Amino acid sequence: NHRWLVDSNQEKIGKRIQNFRMLGNKYYYQIWNKSYDDEFIDDNNSGDAEFDSQKFAGILKPLENVVEFVILREENFKKLPLGWPIEQGTITSEFGDRISPFGFTTDFHAGTDFANAIGTPVIATSDGEVMFAGGSNTGYGNYVKILHAHGFITLYGHASKVMVHEKDMVKRGQVIALLGRSGSVTGPHVHYEVRQESYNEQNVAFELFLNPLPFIKETW
Repeated sequence: NHRWLVDSNQEKIGKRIQNFRMLGNKYYYQIWNKSYDDEFIDDNNSGDAEFDSQKFAGILKPLENVVEFVILREENFKKLPLGWPIEQGTITSEFGDRISPFGFTTDFHAGTDFANAIGTPVIATSDGEVMFAGGSNTGYGNYVKILHAHGFITLYGHASKVMVHEKDMVKRGQVIALLGRSGSVTGPHVHYEVRQESYNEQNVAFELFLNPLPFIKETW
């Protein structure tokens, strides 16, 4: 359901964009498919081929519009919460229904768990503003919650220590907490969630839980 978020060619697209923007009309013509020669060359029967910039401009404008769209798409893509919340570790539990680690009943797991040693740095997966940072009486224990661009929210639970404060502006890759085992856990890990701010028909705000998998598979 989130395949539109996953594009392994983002880096290649970025390089193509940079190359494209450096091209002048003459140079771009040189790498253009030769089948378009008749469209851009005015021979005048003089033997001197002349570049028809007016005809070329008619083709170039739609291409520029496409490039502007791709640039915007790439910029928005980079604002998504991408990658792992720790640099190394093991995924021990994924998003969705599972057998509860506290019994033999089935429960819904709203995030992805990454296990490592206590004290492992936990990092923000995108720029944003800290919505909450501290301890709680919930199963999350000590946790950090961050609001990102386009209404995306990430949560990092079970920390041994929180390194940021509410209203702080954080950067992607910044250490925001240390991995721990606070709250309801069976071992040290960071519980990582991705959510989306949404509104129901009565315009009441709520947070929609998203599967983190398409996000954690990407790099920035």
